[in-house]
Amino acid sequence: MAPLSSAPSTDLKRSNQSNKPMQHRSFTPQQKVQHWNLFGAGQIARDSGVHSMSQSTANSVMSSVHHPLSCISTISSLPDELSSLPDHPYFQHIPNGLRHEDPEKIREVLPELIPLINDDCEEVVLRALNIINGIAKKDKNRAAVEMPLIGEQKVVEGLLRTMKRHRSNKKVISYALRTLHFISDNEHSGRDLFARTIDANGTGCLEELVRSIAIPEHSCFKYAFLVLHNLISEQRLERRVVAYLCEMRALTQMLGWLEDKNEKFLNIVTDIMQKAITKNSEQMTFFIGMNGHQKLIGLIANCRQEALLWRVTKLMDKIVQMDAEKMVGAGLLEALQRHLDHPSQRLLRQVLSCVRSVSHVPTADRTVQPLLQKLLQLLGTSDIRLKENCVDILANLCANNSQNKSFLVENGAVPSMFQLLYELDSVRSGGGEQPTGDDPFQRQLEGIQETALTLLKSLCSGQNDDARLTVAKQQILLSDEHRRILLEKLREWHFGLLRRALLLLLQLANSEVLLLSQLRFFVSFSPPFSHFSADSPPVEHCSFVSQIVLLLHQFINMLPDSAELCRHCLDILLAMCRDRLLLEGIYSELRSRRVAEGQGVPPALIPQVLLCFSDQLAPSAICLLSELARIPEVLQIICRHSKTIEILRRWANNELEHGQDAKQQHQRVEAVQKASQLLQLIGLGDFRSIGRGATADKQRKAAQCSALVPLREELSAMAVQNDFSPMDFLSAPTPPVPSAGDDSLQISPHQTVSSHSDCHRIQQTQLEEHSTMADNKEQLAHFGAFEEMQDLSLSGDDFTDEFGLFVSAFCPNSSSNWTQNCHKQ
Repeated sequence: MAPLSSAPSTDLKRSNQSNKPMQHRSFTPQQKVQHWNLFGAGQIARDSGVHSMSQSTANSVMSSVHHPLSCISTISSLPDELSSLPDHPYFQHIPNGLRHEDPEKIREVLPELIPLINDDCEEVVLRALNIINGIAKKDKNRAAVEMPLIGEQKVVEGLLRTMKRHRSNKKVISYALRTLHFISDNEHSGRDLFARTIDANGTGCLEELVRSIAIPEHSCFKYAFLVLHNLISEQRLERRVVAYLCEMRALTQMLGWLEDKNEKFLNIVTDIMQKAITKNSEQMTFFIGMNGHQKLIGLIANCRQEALLWRVTKLMDKIVQMDAEKMVGAGLLEALQRHLDHPSQRLLRQVLSCVRSVSHVPTADRTVQPLLQKLLQLLGTSDIRLKENCVDILANLCANNSQNKSFLVENGAVPSMFQLLYELDSVRSGGGEQPTGDDPFQRQLEGIQETALTLLKSLCSGQNDDARLTVAKQQILLSDEHRRILLEKLREWHFGLLRRALLLLLQLANSEVLLLSQLRFFVSFSPPFSHFSADSPPVEHCSFVSQIVLLLHQFINMLPDSAELCRHCLDILLAMCRDRLLLEGIYSELRSRRVAEGQGVPPALIPQVLLCFSDQLAPSAICLLSELARIPEVLQIICRHSKTIEILRRWANNELEHGQDAKQQHQRVEAVQKASQLLQLIGLGDFRSIGRGATADKQRKAAQCSALVPLREELSAMAVQNDFSPMDFLSAPTPPVPSAGDDSLQISPHQTVSSHSDCHRIQQTQLEEHSTMADNKEQLAHFGAFEEMQDLSLSGDDFTDEFGLFVSAFCPNSSSNWTQNCHKQ
């Protein structure tokens, strides 16, 4: 093959025009590709657009071929002003063409070219740079196992020195930058030359390179960014180059190029900026102060290239940590939600991650309904990370925002959350083994479920007059599947899930009475082996009441760590007491799980134990005991437990420390009132408040009753303990709940569901079986000798009347059957 001509004469060009058809016919496709890849000394004068990131201006490879053995085209020809330089004395020993098969000759030429690029004559410099440029491009395409053509750092040093010496000539700078780009683009040997150069001269040698990012002529800024990006991509150089960029305040020039329309170029700029401001709060603050975040948001809103969108969103995810409110105010949410339909998985993950970083910012003045709708749709994806981000964003956007809550309830957020809980349960148990907390994937799944329960609790909380609350609670309580999933969450021994499930159940328990009755729901669990086996255990029936009492019983042994969970359980049971059958079920479960404190001490109910041994839980325990006191047997149990009486007296006398905040103070005041009522109910308190407004006869009887304190304590000690079997309150039919549009659903909170005929029958049966203090008239008469000691008298009928009076006065929500039953006896 003929030598490559670096400066074809004009006559040769003219003579070859007539030979084009013949030349075109003589080249095969393989030869075309080979000739295109051959080394040409002037190929960089025009490029194909790959490196300069612009449209190609090069002519066809075959349009200017001179003869079959030549591959010189106009793209590899020297500019016209350099065509006469081969005759220059400096280039006498440098051949016009260099064979690509002869790398040794190329290495011999380089030492003669280095002095020429620093010559005073700019034409000589351009000619030398053009030749070195071709060598660097050829060196980049060589295999890694081959010895590089440019192996000395003085080439890089000479190029950097040329840029400084000929700073005013933008064309020289452009040629030098292109050559540096080809060298830095060579991962095998070129970047090592830069590393050695910086080690020897420091990062200050890059001054002209950094300054070049502000030169628009001849695309200098593009090649400068390409070189810097290559250097930052090298692990050995990244930290030093980034530090030098910050020192030179290069961020100011970079911000100006964010308005460029070339998305390939913006990819490079964004990547450099990310490495410059990440983990550098000073640079990030400077970036925000220069309004750089607004330009990035504009890119997110307008650009379409996936790689650029991903990089810009990733950079914004770092910036929002400095000032999330400012980012939201600049329109970040509106820009990001445009790309939630993008098919790219990594872009979708990054967009959701960025949205999650700002989702805690209040959005009352912004329209985020399209975002909420899209997040609900994305919950159906199989990507766990996307599910996690979506749930986190929904939970944050709903916090303290009733408008967003209403939108989610109307658009099916409640069923979507329960569907998510069910799917994640299937994934967690998919391996067939019991999930453990040591697996990061299991912890991720549990975290998603915790957030879903938090979101459900948020949807069920708010102002009592908000219709959205009723709709959300109906969607949960009127669905057997939803109640079953919630009950199963209470059976999982995971504190995070338990806490959030208890908080959700507490919101549901504070519903209207008809909805509250839906908590009578129970699930039957089959034994782990065949039902036909003789040793098969009975089917287990689990209800909300039984599970809450079971948890409360287990949490006692974990105090004080479990104090918060105990309080939630007590509050739930207290709210459930408004339903008559639930009240009976609560007492039945508590009685079956009484705690024995030692010999000679009667077993106590769990609220009594918490009252005696935890001042933190005492207010909740007192309130629950006050509601349970509607059942006479509870009064007997309280009377037999001296420690309970002592603590109640202390609370009634206000002898304990005051709460620290308003909520604690309110709970304390309520507990003091309830403690006084309990003592009065069992005849151990001051009855003046009851007698106020009553007849003088009733006041006298109240005073007489209070004087029988020792008598009643001894009577309670002798009373036979009533260990009747637990009542299956779940077997009673649940009153039908009207639909959301039915006006009958709006009932008074004091209305009771015990008017149902079956409920009345069950209550009457239980009341007849219960033994009360009023039933022991004969035992009371047996202690008539105390009349002389006390100089007081109180007949059994008077005691019964007073008992009914106390029940009616302090438990207005209780059924009149209790008093009627006492009179019947």
